[in-house]
Amino acid sequence: MSFVISKIFWFIFNIQSVIILSLFAGLILSAKRPRVGYGLIIFAFLSFVVCSVPFVPHYLVQKLETRILPGKVTSDISGIIVLGGILDMGITRQGHIELLDSADRIVYGVILARQYPKAKLILTGGSGMLDQAQNFRESDYLKKLAVALGIEPERIIVERNARRTYEHPQYLSGLIDKKQKFVLITSAAHMPRAFGCFKKAGFNVIPYPVDYHAYRARTSGISVDDFIPEINNLMIANDVVYEWYGLAYYRLMGYTGEFFPARSLMN
Repeated sequence: MSFVISKIFWFIFNIQSVIILSLFAGLILSAKRPRVGYGLIIFAFLSFVVCSVPFVPHYLVQKLETRILPGKVTSDISGIIVLGGILDMGITRQGHIELLDSADRIVYGVILARQYPKAKLILTGGSGMLDQAQNFRESDYLKKLAVALGIEPERIIVERNARRTYEHPQYLSGLIDKKQKFVLITSAAHMPRAFGCFKKAGFNVIPYPVDYHAYRARTSGISVDDFIPEINNLMIANDVVYEWYGLAYYRLMGYTGEFFPARSLMN
């Protein structure tokens, strides 16, 4: 039930929804309560501008992406853990796999699996869709993709039930020995929350963040381009807010050991 509630909550309170709802409420109220109505319209406009200019969302996402830098991958790793959130499960079908922009996760997972042939490729992820009646699981499709890219089926471990970040280490605990050394692959902005969950669960993981979104730091400093609105930045801002919300919620629920997990958590 908490999974459904979280989906509904984020559907209502994500940045795009807040802007649209504020705008419509402002238009409706502007006739009878102009001060409130125009205030909501101005709020919607300013929110859109602030979130769509590159400077703000890229600054915030950079804070997430640089929190945990890649660790050193050594030859004694037992496995490579790739977190789900890679496929569009609403479009993916038996003979067609539709990748999201987080596809770097499986790409680098396969690359490392080929570089370290003794390590297992561990794919974890169920279905993020509300309708769970059909037996579609992301990790099943990811296994097919990994095999098509040259990884032997017997090297692949599939965990097909986790739908939220904290559930990945919970379900994997019954499949692998958490005291062995594993590489953890997920999106860079998502790494602090994922890393914190795995460390809280007692896993020995080497972080391997991928799928970066923040601009590289420029030696020339801030430029005019940083303040030209682009609609794509609104999506980045939305993802950033989701991650910061997730960090706070996970700390409150005890899924992580601190609000903003860092490499200092490593043993």
